[in-house]
Amino acid sequence: MAGQLKMTTTIEDTDPFSSIEPLKKTFTVAYTNKVEQVHALSDTLPVTAWDPQSTTSPATIFAALMMLSDGTCYAELGINTDDAGTDAAQFNSFTLSPGLPFMLGADDAYGDHTTGAALAGTLDTIDKIRLVNPTASSTVNVKIILVT
Repeated sequence: MAGQLKMTTTIEDTDPFSSIEPLKKTFTVAYTNKVEQVHALSDTLPVTAWDPQSTTSPATIFAALMMLSDGTCYAELGINTDDAGTDAAQFNSFTLSPGLPFMLGADDAYGDHTTGAALAGTLDTIDKIRLVNPTASSTVNVKIILVT
């Protein structure tokens, strides 16, 4: 299913004098395959949302990624998780805030960097996405769109 994904972000900053400074950016990517999933995180156990090494994975790479949650949760992007022990697996964690989209324009990522040498490692790819709900008191839904 070929198509085009357009992600637009608009930020408006109102200063103390009521002047509005708009910032609008659009990222567009053509795709041959689109994967759309919704993950309902009802407890505090991590969920693997995307693993290209899985035999049931609908995509092995991505040209763009979008994640959107309806509640606060944590996401982890894995690098070197598929290298069979040749490089140390690394996970970078961050918070997904309700209603604030997280977007990436490629699956490129640097791995095997040492402390103080960011971006000095080996260019690799993101090869796993995990999600976790920090509290079991309410379910958090996370929508993920990957395009290849």
